Amino acid sequence: MLRTVVAVLAFLGLLLAHPAQAEEAIFSNRPIDPKNPPASMSAFKAPEPIYCLLRADKPWKQLLGPHTDYLITYFYLDGEEKASRTIALKRRELLERSDFLLDIAPEPSRMTAYSDRDIVYGTKDGLRFGPELFTKYLGELSPGSHTVRVEVKAYGDVYAHGEFTVEGADFSGYRTLHGKIRGAAAGAQTMPRAGLSNPTLEGQMKDLLTRAGWSRIMRVVIVDKDWWMNRASGGNSPFVSRHISAAVAARKGDGSCYYKTVTFEQPRLITGGWGPLRIARTGEPTALPEANVWK
Repeated sequence: MLRTVVAVLAFLGLLLAHPAQAEEAIFSNRPIDPKNPPASMSAFKAPEPIYCLLRADKPWKQLLGPHTDYLITYFYLDGEEKASRTIALKRRELLERSDFLLDIAPEPSRMTAYSDRDIVYGTKDGLRFGPELFTKYLGELSPGSHTVRVEVKAYGDVYAHGEFTVEGADFSGYRTLHGKIRGAAAGAQTMPRAGLSNPTLEGQMKDLLTRAGWSRIMRVVIVDKDWWMNRASGGNSPFVSRHISAAVAARKGDGSCYYKTVTFEQPRLITGGWGPLRIARTGEPTALPEANVWK
């Protein structure tokens, strides 16, 4: 009997320590103060502004592990996955938090997305994940009521999630908002912050990209602080390669500038050393004002 009481008390203690609502996002039609969040809204009228605070029950670093610094974030409309991209958190205090402000359809003057170069949003079809992409999807909705869901998850584990409905007879207001957000974000876009300064490695990256067909490369910025080690099958299996990412700024034929995040890789040699540098992945272009290339 005593053991049963102790077990029940311990279980209740866990519930108190980890409330059932800890992983649910908060949605609002006004910017959210993470220190004093409002009650969450479950329904919006188009084209009402929409803001989101993602919440996990532990700091991101504890959930992601020591070798990951990004949130894999998903955006769903009416149960269909429209996009999933990483949001990299390049500052320690960001990873030590258990929440994250994710603008859905903000007023441009009150938007927090894209203003912090230590938060790097993945792109799809030339649009950054977050309000640039979300308002495009919202602006394409047909009249009626629609369900929007956002999640942060990895390997089947959901760390944060939330859902709301948005209703309206006309969603064109979100198309207008989309254009304003793109304009506001484009003018403020800068290169990601450098994580590592290594002129020799940067030169090797530039030479490799030039041989791969890149032209008019302006700047290479290594965004990782060090190499990431790749194991054969996780756990304590042998290392098979290592990788590191860089933001590469270049000029298009029309004179405009952009950058792409490029991941470089080196295979592990049987001797224990590292093989030749190679291009592993190339991200999508992000428009970049020429005046901001060197900022």
